[in-house]
Amino acid sequence: LGLHQWEGHDVLIGDKSDLVCALKGREYAVVLSLSIEASLLELACALPASVRYAMAHNYYLPPFGPFRRHEPQPGHVDLLRRMDRILSPCMHHCRYIDRWGPTDPPLRAEPLWAADYHYFHRRDTTGASDAPGLDATGGRAEA
Repeated sequence: LGLHQWEGHDVLIGDKSDLVCALKGREYAVVLSLSIEASLLELACALPASVRYAMAHNYYLPPFGPFRRHEPQPGHVDLLRRMDRILSPCMHHCRYIDRWGPTDPPLRAEPLWAADYHYFHRRDTTGASDAPGLDATGGRAEA
């Protein structure tokens, strides 16, 4: 088990068993898996949390669909189902997961709006942005 500093935060580095041992005994409001790889989902599911999210970054990591890179591992889809949401980079990716993913029950994919390029460019007819916290030019609105 190792400790790494990243942007002023302590980050634990280690294998799953070491990380679970170091992090057990706590209740987490949110556990966020930075990928949908099975090994990271296993770690996310091993921690007690009120909500679990996983970030899906591309089309080749889901264990289904025409672009998958590897044969599906047993239990990978079940781990995905244990996530409260799969955070996708855009609506197109959500539709891909909906189309190619399991149907009974389906996965719950939603766009992570920060990764949707159109999020900061939507305007109504008055020129105002519908993105929270942005002014009409797309800059930060004063609070």
